[in-house]
Amino acid sequence: MGTAATLWVIMIVWLLTGAETRAYQDLMFDATAGAAILLTAGIVVYSIWALASFGFTVLMLICLDKIVEPLSLETWANSYGQGHGMRAFTQDRIAVLIGIGLADERDGKLRLIGGFAARFAAFVLFVAHVFAVAIEK
Repeated sequence: MGTAATLWVIMIVWLLTGAETRAYQDLMFDATAGAAILLTAGIVVYSIWALASFGFTVLMLICLDKIVEPLSLETWANSYGQGHGMRAFTQDRIAVLIGIGLADERDGKLRLIGGFAARFAAFVLFVAHVFAVAIEK
């Protein structure tokens, strides 16, 4: 999205400074339409990202719905993780972070990798705050 928005701004500036541009009002109308298209695309991409990253939470809810009585956390994790428990669930989530390059594990210790991972974590906390999702640290 950042690349698309940057290219869009560059094209607008290039067209404004070009000798053979259309009327200024036509260009501003097109620029406004482009901004609306970029904003809509951003909302769609965020929605898909949210479903992908928070989709497992829905599966956890479905797992709880199939159980008649309340479960302990470990019993639920065994049920949700098909008998593998909370450790396997945690290792799966860590493998995702390592796989996409946001975290690294060395000598049994997990840490964020670089500034992008820290900014991404801050962005996720910001989005959770905007949507009133409580995230405990």
